Amino acid sequence: MEDFITFEIAKKLKEKGFTLSKNEIIAKFNSDGVWHSQLYCNYYETMDNEEVISPTISQVLKWLRVEKNIICLPHIDPIEEKWFFYVTILPQASDFP
Repeated sequence: MEDFITFEIAKKLKEKGFTLSKNEIIAKFNSDGVWHSQLYCNYYETMDNEEVISPTISQVLKWLRVEKNIICLPHIDPIEEKWFFYVTILPQASDFP
C-alpha cells in the first residue's frame, strides 16, 4: 500500500475537488479509513459520500500538474551522514506573466 496516499490526505484532496474517472480508481477508503482494493467490484458506482477514493501518489501528482497547475519537485540532500527529503512546490511557468 506504499504507493497510495494516506486516508487523511485522501480526505483533504476530496475537499479540494480531487476526483478520478471510474476506470482510474484502484482502491478506496471506507468512512472508518479502512483501505479496500478494487479487485472484484466497481466502487465508483457504489461509493457513498462518506467513502473516499484512494489514489496513488502518481495520480495525485498528475492531478496537481494538470488540474491545479502545480509542480512538485522532490529533493534528497545528504548532510553530515544523514539524508534529508523535502519537496519544492512551484506554480507552472505558464502562470507567470
